[in-house]
Amino acid sequence: MLGMFVSSKYRMGYQVQAIFKISLDNKDYDLLCKTQDYFAVGSITKHGSTSIQYTIKSLKDFSIIISH
Repeated sequence: MLGMFVSSKYRMGYQVQAIFKISLDNKDYDLLCKTQDYFAVGSITKHGSTSIQYTIKSLKDFSIIISH
């Protein structure tokens, strides 16, 4: 996925960022924790009242995921 964000740091006023996300039901929290532990990158956040997301935004971290 690509995200586009308003940012005054860039001449055009926007930043484009690659984002990798896995969204699951809250009951699968342990699975996302194991995924995060395995890759040792990314973050887990609550998304709404019934789901959670594992997210990676760093290009350096993408190389870890891709190499597997």
